[in-house]
Amino acid sequence: MSFRTLEITNPTEIHIKNNQLELTQENRQIYIPIEDLSMITTIGSNIRLSTMDLSILANNHVSLTTLDNKYSPTALVLPFEGNSRQSQLIHQQVQFSKEEYNKLWFQIIKQKISNQSRVLSLLGCPGAEKIGTYAQQMKKEDIDSSESLAAKDYFSVLS
Repeated sequence: MSFRTLEITNPTEIHIKNNQLELTQENRQIYIPIEDLSMITTIGSNIRLSTMDLSILANNHVSLTTLDNKYSPTALVLPFEGNSRQSQLIHQQVQFSKEEYNKLWFQIIKQKISNQSRVLSLLGCPGAEKIGTYAQQMKKEDIDSSESLAAKDYFSVLS
């Protein structure tokens, strides 16, 4: 059961061997069982670990936070399966039929185009109505062309 938070502040090479976190600092090695860790916090330069090590940590429900020189968080790596809501959503999406997927995709693109029209309207830019008509007149057969035409008009106004 995980219970430790590990803070790494010195230059460290991190490897995982035999389900142990191997920390190498100035020719000395420290071993910590991964199952004891719930979080790792790193601050400073020259702290190195591989993407495979990140994956192993995530599979073991260990999160990793990087901090800048003011101790403000700059990145957070969270275990994917550990986030039950996100995991449930992904599992549901994988089970969608092609028809359900297409229906949702249509709604997403229509809303995206509507949002572009709304942004231009709020900014007082010309072209909001024209982009809005792409969303209103969009049909399932022409999702891609409607999206690309709306994007072309939207970005030409903003540039």
